[in-house]
Amino acid sequence: AAALSIPEGAGAMTMSLGGYLHICSVFVKLLNFDIRSSAADLNVALLDEAYGVLAGHTRMLGGVVDMLMCDNKGFKFKAVFGLFGSGGSQDAEVRGTLFALRALHRLKNQGINACAGVASGVAFCGAVY
Repeated sequence: AAALSIPEGAGAMTMSLGGYLHICSVFVKLLNFDIRSSAADLNVALLDEAYGVLAGHTRMLGGVVDMLMCDNKGFKFKAVFGLFGSGGSQDAEVRGTLFALRALHRLKNQGINACAGVASGVAFCGAVY
């Protein structure tokens, strides 16, 4: 990673440059959890089980867990393959797709309904200061 300093007149900031990588992002929507129902109806144990399955398969295939989030459309899990230090980016799409297929199969076997989307391409990966 290289550092780039921007002159004082331009706002005086320093950026730490990472690099461009070919990455694969996988989004998994968990369908068993209706967020319109009360919090008391949320099956936390089942949600925890789903997260364990997804995080375990992500790590097993050299990916990085990005987030588990909840918005007005429900719970979504995101994993990224091909980042620095996570197994390389040459086969990121293969690992991401394999993750989606394995995770959906395992979730289904445990009674958890889900769907997945896979996206890949070149992205800038690094910290900006």
